[in-house]
Amino acid sequence: MNTDAVVLAGGFGTRLRPLTWDTPKPLVPILGRPLLEWVIRSLPDDVVHVHIAAGFSSDKLERYVESNPLPRKLHLKVEPKPLDTAGAIKFACRDSTADVFVVFNGDIISSLDVREMLEFHREHDGIATIALYPVPEDEVSRFGVVDLNEDNRILNFVEKPAPEEAPSNLINAGAYVLDREVLDYIPEGRPVSIEREIFPKLAEEGLLYGFKFEGYWVDVGLPETYLEAHWVLMEHECSGAALVGVRTDGAEVNEPVVADPMSEIKDSTVGPYVYIGGRVEIDGAVIKNSVILADARIENAEIKDTIIAEKCHVEDAELEGCVIGHDAEVSGCTLKDVKVAPGKEAGEDLEGQWVI
Repeated sequence: MNTDAVVLAGGFGTRLRPLTWDTPKPLVPILGRPLLEWVIRSLPDDVVHVHIAAGFSSDKLERYVESNPLPRKLHLKVEPKPLDTAGAIKFACRDSTADVFVVFNGDIISSLDVREMLEFHREHDGIATIALYPVPEDEVSRFGVVDLNEDNRILNFVEKPAPEEAPSNLINAGAYVLDREVLDYIPEGRPVSIEREIFPKLAEEGLLYGFKFEGYWVDVGLPETYLEAHWVLMEHECSGAALVGVRTDGAEVNEPVVADPMSEIKDSTVGPYVYIGGRVEIDGAVIKNSVILADARIENAEIKDTIIAEKCHVEDAELEGCVIGHDAEVSGCTLKDVKVAPGKEAGEDLEGQWVI
């Protein structure tokens, strides 16, 4: 069957600010590669057309699609108004001739084998298949949860139930295979939620199946899960300390650490769980559980559980649990759980607030 992909990339990414202050969430880098690219690279080679459903346009997203660094045909579909998840899928597929669509939430990093899921879908008599991932029982209320029978048919789909009302611990992992027929279930002209309207109806009609997988799954919606995505990928996609070509002088490296070969680390202790982007300069620092993006400079600093965006300068400072926007300056202070807007300066001790 002819298969296209749809990536739902319409969110504003407000919970990831200041990283998403003026960068679309799909283009936020994970291990130096846009989040959107991790999703697209998981597709089988025979899925050529990728429809990117965007709720708003941006020059950066348009330029990414036009430059097309991947061996796919990317199609940016900007909704005229918010259409919710099902409405966005129908809008994105309106000019596609595909028989089957594999659909992804654009902010998920996972070990899902898309080819296996497509084969599972073709072997069953439903018209929709949801990827299912097991989570601890006390976390189920954050997600859509399914009641699954022994044949992997979904008997009931409940969006964000109370823990005591959840039928299982198998959650909607944000990836679906949909026959074209599913589009006929989606009303025109109004926002439609696939989770709250379409999936429950398909389950009631016996047309919805669940594909269980294990391994890893991260919803990259918060600073802490943005960091988690890096750590998970370091453990599963990288081996040890990836420092080939990195200039080091008096550096102590505690694995895992991944650094761009154009970076430089001097008289510092780095790791565990640190990502360092291109052309980053680190001198006299202690850094752990953090992400340092391209062209940043770190001097005489202690950094933990922190995200530092592009072109930042951090000097004589202690940072814990912070998110520092691009082109920001931090010096001579201690920051804890602080977010600094792009281009701003932080020079006094702060805790739990924004610098705007």
